[in-house]
Amino acid sequence: MAPKKSKAPLVIGIVAGVLALLLIAGAAVYFLLPGRLLPGGGGQEQADGGGQGGGIEQDGAGAPAGDGTSADGMQVMQPDGSVVYGAEHTGLPVVEVYMDFQCPACEQFHAQNGAQLKKLAEDGEITLHYRPVSIFAGQPDPIGPNSVRAGVAAMAAAEAGRFVEYQELLFDNQPAEGDEGFSPEELKEWGAEAGIDDPAFAERIDAEMPAAQAAGVERSAPDGSLAAGLLGATDAVTARYSGADAFSGTPSIYLNGKLVGGADFQKELEDALEDAGPGKIDV
Repeated sequence: MAPKKSKAPLVIGIVAGVLALLLIAGAAVYFLLPGRLLPGGGGQEQADGGGQGGGIEQDGAGAPAGDGTSADGMQVMQPDGSVVYGAEHTGLPVVEVYMDFQCPACEQFHAQNGAQLKKLAEDGEITLHYRPVSIFAGQPDPIGPNSVRAGVAAMAAAEAGRFVEYQELLFDNQPAEGDEGFSPEELKEWGAEAGIDDPAFAERIDAEMPAAQAAGVERSAPDGSLAAGLLGATDAVTARYSGADAFSGTPSIYLNGKLVGGADFQKELEDALEDAGPGKIDV
């Protein structure tokens, strides 16, 4: 029997295939006009502010290369494939970073602000919640498949406890729009560069790539695959936030559930943190 599919319409519609560029946080943001929300896309809030390590449940698509927790305990993969990072995972303001690794604006944002956010988390000022999504899934090759392959590989790296190191390599090697990139061979090589020495990582990439390639174009993936998890995370954010805080593209940054953006992101975040209390991890 063929594997059951996880398939739904795009949560974010593209008008005439055109991406509108807005200025946010000192960089452009890829902005997709809102379409229809998917039923049942919301997540459950975790009152304790921290999830358990471990990957997304699989239906035989290769074994994870780890339990989702880094050796130092700083990064912990959540059940939805996102990653919580920091010296403390509870009792601090929570900064969520939604990114698509094929999105040039995300690369620009990461280059300008990634180190600052990481340091705040390491210093115990915030809990940093990395949330990979794919706003390009369902678009023609190569942009759709590029996006999904990279997101899936990042989740596989998160299972190995090396998401933070791996995302640096994804952004450093981001292909230009219209160019094919993030090949399976590259994704496996970067795992080794990120410090993943378990051969299960390469096996995981090989097992997940057919579903990721198809999901990039069709926006459909077998239930339990990492590609389905990535699509689900993308759908869920549109249900999670609305009104002034609605998710409209990447990069999107939230502090305790409130959208943070403007011409001077670092100043706005600094001001917001002065009055911010503890946040919660929502997965």
